[in-house]
Amino acid sequence: DNHGHLNIIYRRKFSWRSYPELEAFLIANRDEYLRHSILNYTIQQKDFNNCLTQRLLELSAKHNYIFSEKDFSFVTVRDR
Repeated sequence: DNHGHLNIIYRRKFSWRSYPELEAFLIANRDEYLRHSILNYTIQQKDFNNCLTQRLLELSAKHNYIFSEKDFSFVTVRDR
C-alpha cells in the first residue's frame, strides 16, 4: 500500500515490472488469458479481456495506482 499517495502511471517507459501487484495479477491470470486468446476475437474472448481489464483497474485503484487519462484509455490498458 502506498499510504494514500496516488501514483500516476504514464505510458512513457511503462513496464508492468514497475507495478508488482499488477504484474502478479496478470501472471496469475495468464493461463486463462491464453485459453481465451485462441478463441480469436469471439464475444467470449472480448468479454473476458474486458472483465480482466476492469479487475486490473480496480486492483490498481486499491493500490493507489491511477493510469494517466492523458496516456491511457480503457482500450490502451486492455491492449497492454
